[in-house]
Amino acid sequence: MNQLIQPNLSVVGQPDYCLAYVEQVFGVKNDPDPYAWQGWLDTQFKHTDPLPANSVPVWFSWTGTIDGVTRNWGHVAVSTPSGVYTNPLSGSGHKVFPSVQALATAYEVQYVGWSEDVGNVRVVSNQGEMIMVDENMLNNLYKAVFDRAPDHPGADGYIGQPADVVLQELLDSPEYAQRQTTLANTAALAAEVPQLQTKITELTSTTGTADTTVTVTSTPVEPAAQPSGKGSGLLAWLIKVFIGKE
Repeated sequence: MNQLIQPNLSVVGQPDYCLAYVEQVFGVKNDPDPYAWQGWLDTQFKHTDPLPANSVPVWFSWTGTIDGVTRNWGHVAVSTPSGVYTNPLSGSGHKVFPSVQALATAYEVQYVGWSEDVGNVRVVSNQGEMIMVDENMLNNLYKAVFDRAPDHPGADGYIGQPADVVLQELLDSPEYAQRQTTLANTAALAAEVPQLQTKITELTSTTGTADTTVTVTSTPVEPAAQPSGKGSGLLAWLIKVFIGKE
């Protein structure tokens, strides 16, 4: 199991904001989930098997009343090799328990499982070595694909995601398709310039005057083929073309 994002265990937590605490620990931004139980439902890589020797989100069921609303709010904490870190029930800071069961007993919650991700960001992976997007790589990808800087905070959700997945999403975007069409049409017009110059030369040499109307019709050119589909082929293209690594 690879640790993709190292936790910041010095984060200060607040009561009732367990999901926000865990997100800050892993540096996750713009999580659409409003509370912990919804976060558990939305995780893509759930586990109920034994915990790995990594730092991962651990999830709990808890039904109670907060601000007059009663529902299964759930609870989430961070299991690490040195203990289970969570936000406090009162005051500020964080609490550390020796085990998931110790936390469940103290907080009166029921453990349901752990996940490889939180807030759409992968923090660990059991799929072998993966290239993950950091801020510098995100800037390079946007420059290469769109010839511009990332739009913050919208693009920040890509940080911590597999690079080949992010690249494929950028290549599948309407903005990329429009950019390729524009570039192709520009290239087609540029290619017609020498032909136009030759035609003018022929006409002027025949008639002795350049007072001749020449009509040029630009035919759109299909964008150059790009790799499609996810997998090692796309990732190899990413490394070679966008990142500049062999």
